[in-house]
Amino acid sequence: MNADTIWKIVSSIVSILIVPLFIWIWNTNIRIEQISAEYNHTVEDVEKLEQISTKMKDDQNDMETDIRLIQQKLDRVEKMTEELLDMAKENKNKGQ
Repeated sequence: MNADTIWKIVSSIVSILIVPLFIWIWNTNIRIEQISAEYNHTVEDVEKLEQISTKMKDDQNDMETDIRLIQQKLDRVEKMTEELLDMAKENKNKGQ
């Protein structure tokens, strides 16, 4: 074999190895970029959802406080109504 034939065989073997490896590395790099972009987008979505969740929890706590206050006022109104009914019955019984 002469040097030219050996060089052609070595070039062919190197081409058979390097070209597929280059394509594989290129495709892997593209996929990593896609996954990175999806990850960044997901992180942004999670941050937005956490903010919404925190606001909803705060709103829920405010509503629970409002409900407790309303319940306390309704209890007072109920107590006052019972007292008024008792007074009305006493006045009615005194009047008879």
